Amino acid sequence: PNDKLKLSYAASFAIDKLEDEIKSFVRESVSRLNFVSVREESGKKILEDLGIKNVHQVLDPVFLLPPEDWEFLQSQSKENNDYIFIYDFDSNPLIEKMALLLKGKFNWNIITVNELITYADKNYFLYGPDKFLSLIKNARFVISNSFHAVAFSIIFQKDFVVFNREDKINTRMRDLLQSIGLEHLLISNEEMALTHQVGSLNYSEINTRLNLLIDKSKNYLNNSLNSTS
Repeated sequence: PNDKLKLSYAASFAIDKLEDEIKSFVRESVSRLNFVSVREESGKKILEDLGIKNVHQVLDPVFLLPPEDWEFLQSQSKENNDYIFIYDFDSNPLIEKMALLLKGKFNWNIITVNELITYADKNYFLYGPDKFLSLIKNARFVISNSFHAVAFSIIFQKDFVVFNREDKINTRMRDLLQSIGLEHLLISNEEMALTHQVGSLNYSEINTRLNLLIDKSKNYLNNSLNSTS
């Protein structure tokens, strides 16, 4: 209804540009909102190019909760041995190559939740989100091509890398990593994968940047929800 407050939070296009035939529809639809926020810098630019003003860029909502809340939800069962957690939608051969390299170097097991990852030592296929959280929280290293695996790796302050999805523009992962100075963790070729230095992340610096973005995101929500416009 026109008399109700309408806002978006962390909406995502997941692309860098719109097709011409849907631009007018997007412009008209978004213009009905009182407050607009998107997840990616690329999404902000898309809307600004359509003439939408006052577009805010905010974090994915998983970052708005403190880490302890997510830890409370995780499965309490833990692995007996150190491991690499693989969260791979594409059965990427380069992910396999990097995982096996790290396994040989550090004597870490490989754990996944994808039944197609046959090189893993253990597979928790069809387990729930509590196990997903636990596997990230307790991993020595995380390799994925998933936005939320990246997000929870950051929340739990894990050592990780992320690979591009096949045939997809990974704007969500790219823009998140750029916003906190971690764009070098987006692996795009074999040399990057096989020469990556494990244990090189400084979460003190990362958290300083991240906390500013969390505050900005919460302020957008509070200001929007408390508005009378």
